[in-house]
Amino acid sequence: MGINRLRGRIPMDVGRCTTLRRVLLKQNKFTGPLPDFERNVNLLYMEISNNEINGSIPSSLGNCTNITGLMLSTNKLSGRVPPELGRLVNLRTLDFGHNNLEGPLPFQLSNRTKMYYSLAEICYQLCSQAKQALPIKDSFE
Repeated sequence: MGINRLRGRIPMDVGRCTTLRRVLLKQNKFTGPLPDFERNVNLLYMEISNNEINGSIPSSLGNCTNITGLMLSTNKLSGRVPPELGRLVNLRTLDFGHNNLEGPLPFQLSNRTKMYYSLAEICYQLCSQAKQALPIKDSFE
């Protein structure tokens, strides 16, 4: 259902669907908070990028331990990345770029060696400690 003109809130029932494997709602006009995913342990992939989702990332996403890709970029998400996401041991791709997130990236996520991060605009906020410790340049000379 991605790349359409769908509007409104994502139904909360999406988070309760225990057989759901993929959520592909990118490039729409969805608003409101993300649903809770308390019982959705079978979810493998979620892409809800390029919408107008607001609020915080639900800590219940940490229950989706089989998820391999979590793309929530270009929304209006705010707050901290919940430490519960550290339980996502199968996560390989993470994109939270172009939101209003703050604070540190949970340690369990930041020390993964087999994961692709795309934090883009929020790198300064989430990785502020690492950025101070490493000689990172804003442009190439």
